[in-house]
Formats: sequence, C-alpha cells, structure tokens
Amino acid sequence: MKLKFQTLVCLFVFAGIFSHCTQKEKRKLPAIAGDVDPNIPQQIEPASILKFDSSRANQFFSAFPLLENIKADWYDFYRNRNYSFAWSDTSGFTQAAQNLHNRINNLTDDGLDDSLYYRTEFNHIYDDASSLPGKDRKDSIYILNEMMLTAQYFMYTRQIYGALSAKQLKELGWNITPKKISYPEYLNSILSGADSGIFSKEPIYPQYGYLKDYLKKYKAIDSS
Repeated sequence: MKLKFQTLVCLFVFAGIFSHCTQKEKRKLPAIAGDVDPNIPQQIEPASILKFDSSRANQFFSAFPLLENIKADWYDFYRNRNYSFAWSDTSGFTQAAQNLHNRINNLTDDGLDDSLYYRTEFNHIYDDASSLPGKDRKDSIYILNEMMLTAQYFMYTRQIYGALSAKQLKELGWNITPKKISYPEYLNSILSGADSGIFSKEPIYPQYGYLKDYLKKYKAIDSS
C-alpha cells in the first residue's frame, strides 16, 4: 500500500511539471520507420462485462497531459468496448500486455526511437500492478495500468505506422493518407481477425534493416 501511494504521489508531481512545460510548447509525436510486432494486437482481450469506471479517464489525461495527441483515439477505443478491460483477464495480465511492456522497453535494441512519453512512469505503474495479490481489477493502480497500456500502445502504433505499405493499407480497404487514418478503427480491424496477415517485418526504407543490424553490432562493441 505504501509503495502504491508513493507511486501515485510521484506521478501527479511529474504530471504538474509536464503540464507546465506543455503550456510553453506542444510537441508532436515523432514519426519513425520501424518494425511492427505482429503478436500484440491479436492477443488483446475482446470487449467483456469486466469494466472500469469511465470517469477515471478524465483524471488520467489530467495527470498525463503529454498524451493529448492520442487522447481521441484512446477514447474511441474504450467507448467502442464500453470501457471493458483490454489487457487483462480473470488470470491477470494477458500475454499482449506483457509483450507490449517488453516491446516498449526494448525499442532501442532494434535501433528505434524510444522517446515515448511517460515510459518511466509506465514501468513503475506496471510493476506495482503486477505485484497486486489476486490481480484485483478494482484497484486504482490496476486500472491506471490498464489505461496507460492502451496509451502506450497508441503512441507505439503511431511511431511504427510508417512500416505499413500502400499495398497493406489497400488490403484494409483504406485508400487514404496516413494522416487521415483512424488508429482505433485500425486496432479494431486487427482485433476482428480480418487482416491477420497485414503486418510485415519490412521497414519503409530498404536500408533500415541493414542500419539496425549495424547498430546492434556497434552497441555490442561499445559495451564490451
């Protein structure tokens, strides 16, 4: 209990600092080319009767103002599933939650930009929620972790969106520009299973794969 209390206090202090900063300058999420993890979306839980109170959403975005860029997508996603849990079942965290947590913390291993907002806070929340006995989804930390997982997922999706080719977009039935794409619809399409083969390991730039391999070798030499 003491650990969770300290975590929440630290988070809201951080939120106040970041809120002040964003009043001076609103940054856009960085756009990069990268690989898509094909396993995460298909493992997200379908909508169910297990829900959290929608009133917590406003508190969440007030505490983490830098998530404003994915706020609309986040709300669309949860409204469509009536605020039911996406990252846990009766046994606790799903494999998708564990995969996403691992992916967010290992982006640099693939030479990707790891500048997702609130990654440190996300790790603290995830660890606290993981330590809860019985994985009680009524606990504030557990609900906070659910909301942050979805926020991290949408930020991650925006960053790696460049990995989707025009052909793959056409397979989805979207002859539109990336700027106009609906990320909640994209996620829901994946969840429906209609486009199970949509993901590709091929980056948007052919040279990217070679660069990533050299980066890994460089890091190995630098750490030796």
